[in-house]
Amino acid sequence: MTFLQPWMLWALPLVALPIIIHLINQRRFQTTPWAAMSFLLAANRMSRGYAKLRRYLILAARTLVVAGLIFAVARPLSSGWLGTTIGSRVDTTLILLDRSPSMGQITPGGRTKLETLTRRLVESLNTIRSDRYVWIDTNQEQILELENPEQLIELSAADTDAATTDTADLLEAAAKYIRENQPGSVDCWIVSDLRRSDWNVDSGRWNAINRSLRQISQPVRFHLLTDAASAPNNRSLRVQSATVASAAKGPDPTETPGAGELRLSFTIRQVGVSSNDSARRELPIELDLNGARSKFNVRQTGELTEINQWAVPLDAGQRTGWGKLSIPADTNASDNEYYFVYGSPVIRKSIVVTEDAVDGDTETARPLLLAAGISTTPEIRCESVAMTPNDLAKADLDDVALVLWTGPLPPESTQALLDPFLRRGGRLICFAPDSGGDEDPGIAWAGLSWGEALQHESDVQVGRWIGDHDLLSGVRSGDSLPVGDLKIRWHRPVLGDQIGLAHLPDGAPIIARSIADVPGVYFIGTGISADQSSLARDGVVLYALIQRALADGADTLGLTQQLTAGQNQSDTDTWQRLTGPNVGRSTTYSLHRGVYQDDDRFIAINRGESEDIEATVSNDQLDRIFAGLRYDRIENVGGSTDSLIQEVWRTFLVLMMIAFAAEALLCLPRIRRTSAPASSGRVTGGRGRGAGFDQKGATT
Repeated sequence: MTFLQPWMLWALPLVALPIIIHLINQRRFQTTPWAAMSFLLAANRMSRGYAKLRRYLILAARTLVVAGLIFAVARPLSSGWLGTTIGSRVDTTLILLDRSPSMGQITPGGRTKLETLTRRLVESLNTIRSDRYVWIDTNQEQILELENPEQLIELSAADTDAATTDTADLLEAAAKYIRENQPGSVDCWIVSDLRRSDWNVDSGRWNAINRSLRQISQPVRFHLLTDAASAPNNRSLRVQSATVASAAKGPDPTETPGAGELRLSFTIRQVGVSSNDSARRELPIELDLNGARSKFNVRQTGELTEINQWAVPLDAGQRTGWGKLSIPADTNASDNEYYFVYGSPVIRKSIVVTEDAVDGDTETARPLLLAAGISTTPEIRCESVAMTPNDLAKADLDDVALVLWTGPLPPESTQALLDPFLRRGGRLICFAPDSGGDEDPGIAWAGLSWGEALQHESDVQVGRWIGDHDLLSGVRSGDSLPVGDLKIRWHRPVLGDQIGLAHLPDGAPIIARSIADVPGVYFIGTGISADQSSLARDGVVLYALIQRALADGADTLGLTQQLTAGQNQSDTDTWQRLTGPNVGRSTTYSLHRGVYQDDDRFIAINRGESEDIEATVSNDQLDRIFAGLRYDRIENVGGSTDSLIQEVWRTFLVLMMIAFAAEALLCLPRIRRTSAPASSGRVTGGRGRGAGFDQKGATT
């Protein structure tokens, strides 16, 4: 048990006061033998045992009264084992909130997870108290000092973001704040539903973050308030593509006159439903196309329902626009709708950078040219050329979606030329070079660099990989890519701040993504030649990851852009919201779902694909993240918003009153049974004998 006023416990020795008074009273009287008193003492001897017991009970009652008063004034806290982790008033309370779309799940209490956990945290903070409350939000790049905990509800619990939360970023920001502001004692509260997409437990940053937090000299306690319960009846909707085609089936819909049609491909995912149940279920879909609404039904076919090329007629001459698909409300409103924009198809262009490039061709990197040049669908054109690093410096990258780099990492001057391409949303994949990493160990790109080349005596297979999102995610049917079948004979370790997408059995990352401020930079720690790996020979994994990177890069081109929330946070001041929740400021539009317009450009913002995956972080992974730190976890169940910690001083007051009443009752004079007046000495003697007889008879 912990106390809000622990200094009051110094008064606990006062509970001995009644005992001391009792002992002093005993020593105040001197015993003098007196014949009459000897008779009285002899008469009272039969009740001496009861008198002693009563004195001891009175003494105990008075002691409990003093102890109860001291404990009540000390304001004890109690909430199971959590009460033992809360200490005295802290100097600074840091608050880190997970505001990702999954936190929009409705709890049994009727509120979202975000609102429920935030309210419970606020109730607890009102009990614990702190000199300073600081809310850190890295998505909006702000650190706010709150006047009181209630302000947190007004600022944060109104709506979730569409962006995934980077919990590692939050803890890094917390460590930085503590080092720069040097507060006294710190309580750091983390509110999260523990989704893997928000924690990125495979990121190589966690070891560095843990070391950084352990080096802080101030006492810091971490409290993780979680609600990891899943929603078995929740459906999530995602639009895979929205393209314009000619109703007349011309060769190029952009050049064919007359009316065209919008072709939508989308998926509906529902976890925990059997195919038999869903086979009879018609699900209404609402389509909002440029503000005009219509409805149609689709039949669910299991956990994953896939609708391809759903045709919607367009007006004559209409080639660009925006829309929204939505499904009926369920336990999470954040994934019930998806915004899209459509327009003329963008040619997906890629460049393979290699030293042997001649006239747009290459011998050593030909598999890369093929993988990037063959489209997944006939409606989309792909073009791929090869060029040397020197030629790349002169190339126009405005309409390029992907660059595949096969040689040594370029100097900083060349990297600077590609910086606008990366910040615009282009994708870059670097393959481990045969040479160059050893000669130039200091060169890095987007925070990543190559380690020393390692030649294996036999083939090594990939041990583990992230298969639920990013470049190596499974296919729409739910099957995984055959990443585990890849055979690696030669590789270079990927060094730097990264998220490992695939690892060798010894834990070394073989495919990694940079976490630098320029998104979309990937490193593959092996080559494509047959004596280095089976990437080109097996082909499927190489083709899938290149086409996905190409599609991501192409989404940022043209007059219609499909972006993931949080990945593009620049130049949103000029955006105008066309549809979507009315939340956030113009500077944070890139965090909120909806459709925006910037001049003649339409931009759709939606949650990331990883938000539809319900996998959560395990206890072992949390223990590794917080190893060596003062850390506890509080699981919220049932949607309760009550305080996590309760003051129990009233209980001690009640006990004190009970002790008072007991002491008063014990101090009452003993009720003696009055004897009937004796009529004669014989009768009196007879009663004495009779009583003795009765007493004896009762014992026999």
